[in-house]
Amino acid sequence: MRLERGKACFDHIGEHLLECISGLKRRQYCYDCFFQNFQAANLSAHLEKAAKDLESAIPDPNFDGYGVIDYEAWRPLYDLNWSSRRIYQRYSRTLLERDHAKMNPHELEHLARETFDTAAREFMVETLKLAKKMRPKGKWGFWEYPLCDYSAGYNQSECLAYYDDYNAQLSYIPENADALYPSIYFYGDDPSEGRLKHAYARLKQTYNYAAKFNKNLRIIPYIKIEYSPSDSVDADFYSKNDLCASIKYPMELGVEAVIIWSSSYRMKQRCNGLEEYLKNQLGPFATEVKRKAKK
Repeated sequence: MRLERGKACFDHIGEHLLECISGLKRRQYCYDCFFQNFQAANLSAHLEKAAKDLESAIPDPNFDGYGVIDYEAWRPLYDLNWSSRRIYQRYSRTLLERDHAKMNPHELEHLARETFDTAAREFMVETLKLAKKMRPKGKWGFWEYPLCDYSAGYNQSECLAYYDDYNAQLSYIPENADALYPSIYFYGDDPSEGRLKHAYARLKQTYNYAAKFNKNLRIIPYIKIEYSPSDSVDADFYSKNDLCASIKYPMELGVEAVIIWSSSYRMKQRCNGLEEYLKNQLGPFATEVKRKAKK
């Protein structure tokens, strides 16, 4: 569905924030309308739409699984919206220019950052509170917090220090969540000797934030089993060493579970390869890890 410039789409945010749990088959990328209803905000309309999405996706009021709220096309901090996402920074300034025509560029940038971050926080926190209220037994959180760089473990032993500032600004996530959902993803061109170190860096950082903000937080990392599932139909599955770094090693460090992420890209062509890998590699490996974890 393509929404034309200028048309109202206040329900877009509800669909986008909850796309991970609502099983939507289509995403709507509607940048112009997005800000019409984000900083200029009808939070009540968003929460009403989010509640309908949640009720449809998880009708069981006793749901006690993992509830992950995702955001993809934007970031909840002004400074993290770089590259193609700079459209959100530009539009933040455009909204303010109408009422602050005499403000100098530096002041305008500061105010744009402040209003964006404040509005993002309100939408994020209230969406999380809504999910917890509707399905209180679920383990709710946002995907990929705390933030880290993909070079951690490869170029340096820990996540880069400037991510500490970003994570501190997003501290409302661990303060309100039931679980943290960091991602531990490996790619085919990553140095193989750094992958275990990367997993350690991500998990160490996550445990540090859990201890700092909420010691009762569960740790459930996202992992992959394919190096590039969105780019190719050719089988490109994790080696046993990388399965170990993704599943066995996190379990040894005390995570409650891992969530396997993949892509639906050309699934029909990939299905047989996935089935074979599941039966012969992933299934037996995961079963053995689970057996040892119960001892």
